[in-house]
Amino acid sequence: MKNPRLSSSINLKSDRLLVALNKQRAAEEAQGKVRWLRPDYQAPEEAAPTQTELQSTTAEASAPAADKTKAAWPKDLATQVTLLRDMLAQSPHSAESLAAQFKRKPLKGVNEVLSALAALGQAQQDDEHWRLVR
Repeated sequence: MKNPRLSSSINLKSDRLLVALNKQRAAEEAQGKVRWLRPDYQAPEEAAPTQTELQSTTAEASAPAADKTKAAWPKDLATQVTLLRDMLAQSPHSAESLAAQFKRKPLKGVNEVLSALAALGQAQQDDEHWRLVR
């Protein structure tokens, strides 16, 4: 059997919390901040991304941002081989340009995979560029 005092105590706490949250929401909306549940549907004109900061034109300032978009060098060999084969299938690359596609430029790992592909007859080096053998 439910204890009516306990049940009403929980309801009062829930009600107080809801009232406090509603006051907070109303204050935010008065300041112009609306938290949409489905912004793409409810406010599509507000869901579009906007530029809030000026971007620097120097290469030094853009380098850290570029690292965040680069993929990490895979840990397993099979994925490393697949990625490099796919990249070489698109166009010839130097080992340095392949390594530059990944965070921390894993030149040693890239060279190891390229050497393995060459030993298997799947890649060939012409000057500094590697290409896929078809």
